[in-house]
Amino acid sequence: GFLRQNDMYANSEIKDLSGSKFESTGVQEILKILKKTNTKERILISSFNHKHLQEAYKLSPNIPLAALVENEHPQDLIEYLTSLHVKAYNPDFEITDEALIKELKRAGFFVNVFTVNEKSDIKKLFNWGAKSVFSDYV
Repeated sequence: GFLRQNDMYANSEIKDLSGSKFESTGVQEILKILKKTNTKERILISSFNHKHLQEAYKLSPNIPLAALVENEHPQDLIEYLTSLHVKAYNPDFEITDEALIKELKRAGFFVNVFTVNEKSDIKKLFNWGAKSVFSDYV
């Protein structure tokens, strides 16, 4: 596939399925598609709904997961992320600083920051140790 041929990875965000007709089957269906297309190891599954991440882990413990967060960090962040079995933390740029990135890296987590549109901010985040950034621009 495209990702493997180009040695690329992709983020796939699971939107909040709560209250939808996909609430009970959505995560399972997404994982089936990833398995069928042989892209599970090239996709980072992320979600603001951390229950979806817990379900994905139960169904496919080896799939890379990331917790999306905006507004404020969960309490006892490292412990919380460990309990979710995520490999990455994807915080909003507005709540991200150098100390956070360094602490999470020391604990073994990747940090992917959203939404960052200024080149100077992108450069700063990479200098701090962010793994990737999400931007509205290329």
